[in-house]
Amino acid sequence: MKIKIKQIENLGGTFVYKGVQVVIGIVVLILAHIVANIISKGIYNIGKKDLTDIINVNSSKDGTTKTEKTQQVKSTSLVFITLGNISYYAIMVISFFIVLRILGIESTSLIALLGASGLAIGLAVQGSLSDIASGVLLALLQTYSIGEIIQVGDVEGKVVDFTILNTILQDVETDSIITIPNRKIQDSIIYNQTRQPVRYLVNDVTISNNEKDMDKIKDVIKQMLLTTDGVLDTPPPSVEVELINSTGTVVRIKAAIKSQDYATIADPLRTKIRQTLIDNKIELKK
Repeated sequence: MKIKIKQIENLGGTFVYKGVQVVIGIVVLILAHIVANIISKGIYNIGKKDLTDIINVNSSKDGTTKTEKTQQVKSTSLVFITLGNISYYAIMVISFFIVLRILGIESTSLIALLGASGLAIGLAVQGSLSDIASGVLLALLQTYSIGEIIQVGDVEGKVVDFTILNTILQDVETDSIITIPNRKIQDSIIYNQTRQPVRYLVNDVTISNNEKDMDKIKDVIKQMLLTTDGVLDTPPPSVEVELINSTGTVVRIKAAIKSQDYATIADPLRTKIRQTLIDNKIELKK
């Protein structure tokens, strides 16, 4: 009987000891998560840039600026975002092995097991490994930054987040959140719409061949553009004949707009161009 009581006491002590180990392990992981987050965000904040942009408000067309407004444009380097992500996972992995030692589990045996199953794991996460490699390349090449507007294929959006696996865009028209694997971006043609301060709206309209006075048509369009808020005087807008065929005369209109204003001005300006031609009784082709 005494032996059984002793065994029960030993078993109870073992459970208590293991329980304490588990609690300590959980506390270590929680503390590691907090520390990793602090370090990761610290690295992330180092990469933030405040770009001062001077906007002319109520500017007259003769070049005289009545008022000026200063805004801060946020841009974050992908290198620092990637370093922040890597630092977080590195700290968590190290903490995981520390917890294994606390629990009395030999990490060498776990590493050996992972090594033995490495081929299967590699095949299973092949796509993710490709995303990670592409994410590192995108960060090093600095193709785009957080806060910039890019176009990948048919998708155009503002870069709102970046991880070593994915790039998160916010659609410029619908505000929908779009997640694109980094390998897809690396394999695509990327248009960065923000790096240059000026972006051009290019719009083609087809005018009936019955219209003979092209100089008048050009003057009507240019006058409208020069009196439209958001369209820059320098470089000046251009209106040129692009193509003449049996369908009609294709006129290409090119207007300079500040990059940060493009999303709000482009579509209304296209509508205004067409409506201006209609108001001036210029025959259009669909």
